[in-house]
Amino acid sequence: MDSKAMAQWMEQLKGAQAAMEALRATGESGGGLVRVTVDGTGAVLEVKLDPLCVDPRDVPMLEALVRAATNQALARVREAATGGGLDQMFRQVLGGAMPGSRGG
Repeated sequence: MDSKAMAQWMEQLKGAQAAMEALRATGESGGGLVRVTVDGTGAVLEVKLDPLCVDPRDVPMLEALVRAATNQALARVREAATGGGLDQMFRQVLGGAMPGSRGG
C-alpha cells in the first residue's frame, strides 16, 4: 500500500470513528424513572434518575433499573449503527475497500 492509499484509508477510518462518537441513544426503564444516554463507542454519557426512584431502602431495585436502561441504550446504539450503514462503512474501511487487502 502506498502512502497516498494509506492516508486515504486513515481519513476513512477517522470518519467512521467520528460517526460512532457522534451517535447517541437513550434507554429508559421503570416507565421513565431511569434514563441512560450512551454514544456509539459504548460510553455512558448521562444518567438521569427521577427522585421518585431514589429510596435508600431499595437500592437493588434502583440498580436493576439503571442496568436495564443502560442495556436498552446500548442495544439502541448498536441498532442505529448497523441500521445507519456504519457497520458497512467499518467493513469497507477495515477490509474490503482497503487497497492492497485481500478484499480490495
